[in-house]
Order: sequence, then structure tokens, then C-alpha cells
Amino acid sequence: MANKNYLASLDQDSLELVKLIGREAEKFNTPSYIVGGVVRDLILKVKNLDLDIAVEKDAEMVDFLKNKF
Repeated sequence: MANKNYLASLDQDSLELVKLIGREAEKFNTPSYIVGGVVRDLILKVKNLDLDIAVEKDAEMVDFLKNKF
């Protein structure tokens, strides 16, 4: 299967948010994943305003991100 950059289909704000959460997850040494319907929509190149991100571990990182916004 060819390596595709599906994230390039995201709008700039969503892409920056995904990158920010990815950087913060790395600081907490925990994986984060884009999940849900947006994955399907990225593959199909369909616009989607719903962005779901799952983060492993406990709520420490989620609390940290919540306080940033």
C-alpha cells in the first residue's frame, strides 16, 4: 500500500491542533490517535468538522490540554 499523507486533507486549524496534541502526547510519553468518522472521511477526502482524538494513559495529559485552551 502506498504511503499517503491523509492529514494534508485537514484544514489548517485542525492540522495545527493534531500536531499540538501529538507534541504534548510525546512529552507525556503516551500515544495519541485520530479516531472515529474523521479517519474514514480523510481516506475518502470528505470534509468533516468532527475531530476525535484518543489518548492512552490517565487523564493527566487531558487535564493539561484542557487547561491550555
